[in-house]
Amino acid sequence: MIATLDPRAASPFDHTDRRDLPGLRELTRSLARFDAPETSALLALIVAMSDDAPATAEARAEVAGRGHPLPEWLARLDQITIERTLVTTHVLGDAEDIIVGARLAGGHDATAFVYVDHNLGTVAADGFLLAGTFEHIERLVRDASDPDTGTADLDPAEARARIEQAIASGAMVFPPYETTTWPAARPAVEWLARKLPTGGIGYERREWTDMETRRLAEEFFASEAGAPLDTPDARELLDSLLWFGTGYASGDPDRWSPVSVEMLLLDWLPRKVVAEPAFLAGAPPLLAALVRFGHERSGVPGHLTEQTLAAVRDITPAYLAAIGSPRLQGPPAVLAAMGAIDPDDPGLLTGGAPGMDLRDIDDILREVLRDAVGGDAALRSLDATPLPDEPFPWAGIPDDIRERIGEVLTLTDACCDALMDTECRTAARRFLASAARGDPRVFRRRARPETAAAAVVWIIGRANRMLGHRGGVRSGAIAEHLGLTSIPNQRAHTLLIAAGHEPWEAGSDASLGSPAYLTSRRRAEIIATRDRLDL
Repeated sequence: MIATLDPRAASPFDHTDRRDLPGLRELTRSLARFDAPETSALLALIVAMSDDAPATAEARAEVAGRGHPLPEWLARLDQITIERTLVTTHVLGDAEDIIVGARLAGGHDATAFVYVDHNLGTVAADGFLLAGTFEHIERLVRDASDPDTGTADLDPAEARARIEQAIASGAMVFPPYETTTWPAARPAVEWLARKLPTGGIGYERREWTDMETRRLAEEFFASEAGAPLDTPDARELLDSLLWFGTGYASGDPDRWSPVSVEMLLLDWLPRKVVAEPAFLAGAPPLLAALVRFGHERSGVPGHLTEQTLAAVRDITPAYLAAIGSPRLQGPPAVLAAMGAIDPDDPGLLTGGAPGMDLRDIDDILREVLRDAVGGDAALRSLDATPLPDEPFPWAGIPDDIRERIGEVLTLTDACCDALMDTECRTAARRFLASAARGDPRVFRRRARPETAAAAVVWIIGRANRMLGHRGGVRSGAIAEHLGLTSIPNQRAHTLLIAAGHEPWEAGSDASLGSPAYLTSRRRAEIIATRDRLDL
């Protein structure tokens, strides 16, 4: 019931006014009208497993006032003991299982499994709970695992960070991941995760620098597998393969799997890379050589290499058919993949058939513009005046975190000066102040100021579309300037929430909902699009 009424279950394409739909608080009041042990049991679960504060407060008061005798494990759900936390990972890195074993009051055992899919964006795609002792379940897991899957202890704080990060990312995916147990088990899994200690790092995807990918390409073409394919076209096509291999799926270009091969050939390349079919037809043999090269470098067992190469061979006919026929690309392809439009509707290609045609994309672009600046009024009055070179707004910053904010500010200013410009420095100062006022606790925790500074600069860079090939600033350059190996995505996630924003999904449009954080260049882009759409 909690999962069903979770606002995260709402479709972004459902324009129904959800204010009239029941929420968890209404469910709580409905249960409260029936004074029975069964409804007391449900209310006790709401107290433990919901993060809806008003509903939880009402449920707690109702249960306390009734006095129904409940089973010990249910009456004392807050008194559980975490036994151990494990992680199981496959050598090719497609996914992992995080396992949390707990003992409830009265001696009952419960073990939570969370399946995290890295190919789909490091998201929680499934999860469930099992009864039985943790030792028994661990033995079952190890016995059922194939030789290419390893099981190891995982630090409890790290387990919590990974679970919460994967669930938050998965909850923003549309259409949502649904199995016979997920997201029905999500509230219970989140409840167990909240019993784990904080302080974990979570998933940090490596940011490959241009120099690193160029070096990898040179090593490939100098290798036995790549040398016979070394042509100008192959070098250009390899750039696209490495773009996918380093930025999508597992993010490791040395560990291709049958799943990542399918994603590349049947979706990403036909949709993402605009080129002649004759050029794109060179991808399968080039990919096969890259698989051999990468697997040998990373020590992948030979039988897994053969499985992956077999996938390349099996998928090649469908790939060649896809690149040789009319297909959706760009925004229409993304919307079709999300289920927002019908890929079989010819109106998508001609703009003239029933259903959603290309003009509907303008409606979505309008919504993106409104989100970026905070609504219709802000969009209509938007101008491209440069942000001023203004000092940091110290008003409202608690005294006990001022020293830490000063450390972060110094690093943030220097990074913006080195890699961006004065307008970005002002925007970064404004965002840092907003996060500090919004949740000062974030800056009371033990953490390096460099990670906060990198997260702030990265957030401002993304909001202004200054990162990557289009913007000219590499995310890796931000990390390198601050002495880090990669952008601390979990820290950025935390700061966005502290500043009152929804965390950003990987690959999603990054918005801070106000022109106060946008440079004049970005606002000029928005104005140009606004005027083209005649808003």
